[in-house]
Amino acid sequence: AQVERIAALQDHFERAMAPEPGGFELLTAGAYFGWVRHPAVDRATDAVVRRLVLDHDVLVIPATAFTPTDQQMLRFSFANLTDAEIDELPRRLEEFGATS
Repeated sequence: AQVERIAALQDHFERAMAPEPGGFELLTAGAYFGWVRHPAVDRATDAVVRRLVLDHDVLVIPATAFTPTDQQMLRFSFANLTDAEIDELPRRLEEFGATS
């Protein structure tokens, strides 16, 4: 049941991110998280993370926590989200894109 639940969440996340809301591009997704490239090429990823958290209530981890260079990458964890929370994500990312 857990495997099916996580697979359904991954599919839901991938579908939510497919239109690249706000210019955020899903590069890959696994069972628990997705790697997403942010659209703010003129800003460091940690600044993008700060803005997502403080202004848009989107908590992500910058890829710089895992790699030595800034590649405009963010790690989105979705395994503990509900379908409604995943459905809300594109709106918040669009909001970020509109105010960038």
